[in-house]
Amino acid sequence: MFKSTAIFREVNVLNSQFREGQLVTFDPSQKSLEDCPFATCPDVGRKQFVLYDTIDLHSFPSWDDFHGDRILVDRGTQCIVLGVVGYPFGCIQYINDHPDIDLNVYTVLIHGRTVQAFGCDLIVSGDQRSLLSKPITKS
Repeated sequence: MFKSTAIFREVNVLNSQFREGQLVTFDPSQKSLEDCPFATCPDVGRKQFVLYDTIDLHSFPSWDDFHGDRILVDRGTQCIVLGVVGYPFGCIQYINDHPDIDLNVYTVLIHGRTVQAFGCDLIVSGDQRSLLSKPITKS
């Protein structure tokens, strides 16, 4: 006799702006303490940033949040959203106080690699901006 076990993974998401399969552009915002007081991706200069395999949602923000292999990504590089991982639990009050800032972590496909990035470092790609602003009409 076989027994089946269902495993459910709860994903905590707040203020999510992107959906699976959406084409987005990696464009880390110029952050100030007033805008967003968190370092969401390391800047190595020359408009290049580092993205990692995983971001630890339980410890962020701390000194050891980014794990795994890393890749260098230029500002303006397009990527595909593969899914939302969730938001950092230590930022819940900030997220509730700033609903316009997407601090969810997304899994994205970029340069043929799967890495994680914060929503505040992604923007809707140019081709989709015009589509999202047009009303949907039935024919």
